[in-house]
Amino acid sequence: MYKGTGASPGIALGRALVIEHSELVIEKKTIENIDEEIQKLESAVKVSKEELTKVKEKALAELGEHEAEIFEAHLLVLEDPELIGSAISKIRDEKVNADYALNEIKEMFVAMFESMDNEYMRERAADIKDVTNRVLRHILGIKVVDLAGLDEEVVLIAHDLTPSDTATMNKNMVLGFLTDIGGRTSHTAIMARTLEIAAVVGLNDITKKVKDGDYIVFNGDTGEVIVNPDEETKAKYASLKEEFEEYRKSLELLKGQASITHYKVLERLNDATVVEVKLETGRTHQIRVHMSHIGHGIIGDELYGYVYESLINRQALHAYSLSFNQPRTKENLEFKAELPNDIKNLIEKLRKNN
Repeated sequence: MYKGTGASPGIALGRALVIEHSELVIEKKTIENIDEEIQKLESAVKVSKEELTKVKEKALAELGEHEAEIFEAHLLVLEDPELIGSAISKIRDEKVNADYALNEIKEMFVAMFESMDNEYMRERAADIKDVTNRVLRHILGIKVVDLAGLDEEVVLIAHDLTPSDTATMNKNMVLGFLTDIGGRTSHTAIMARTLEIAAVVGLNDITKKVKDGDYIVFNGDTGEVIVNPDEETKAKYASLKEEFEEYRKSLELLKGQASITHYKVLERLNDATVVEVKLETGRTHQIRVHMSHIGHGIIGDELYGYVYESLINRQALHAYSLSFNQPRTKENLEFKAELPNDIKNLIEKLRKNN
């Protein structure tokens, strides 16, 4: 068993497809024709902009405005004089090849972002890599990976999946994602939750442990991954998947509708409070409110509301997430889910009473 970070809830079972982005081999060369080299860079940028514009339009149509903004940001990267302009200056001043110049500037920017204390800003280094690597592939004549043509159901295994990968792939054929790197605020995690596809990230070297065709089962909540399990384990995970799908359907009943008519605390645990709520529709639900660091006067990084049909269903996964100690901004995509106001108020009361 391998353990990573649960990034998007769900249970996945299926055959692996390992995605390998062709390695970029960058060599420093002294060039004679500076204008020709700059033209090579500018042409690659132009083609990349055209591709990203199409990806943005596809994301807007299929995923919504929030996710399309990712590619608008990528387009802005290509407009940034500090990035492309610096690469052009490097070609002129040092008489080096376009791919080497851009790669050097990319590495500088990536190192700067990766050294930041804020996790969200560190994850943005992946944006710069994604955009500049697209341009570099065009300069070097390397084909960009296209997942739109998937024709059978697979679990995608990759070092990382770029926003472009997730936006353009054939989503009907993707059972789940597993990646070597990433956290809950990475684009892979955000896009997986948006698409409601199970995902585990931060597995370090899963691309080296798994080969095409291996059978994979994993839990996108706990981060547990099993490669080539026995039949008993497959049956267990198939049952968990069925439970989760039923649970997900039940959550649809809660979306922005019925008000809470009354509630009562059923159980107080060390790290959670279990509450029964009755809706005006007459349905009764149980909410497990996860608490942490109450004694220190803070809630921790996140507060999760778990909605259960019954307490026995311990495999029920995240219904919503809400942050009490991070600003809710457009950029803070991690916490974009909205709770019904009644449940927000209830959770706030519980927070004060603990």
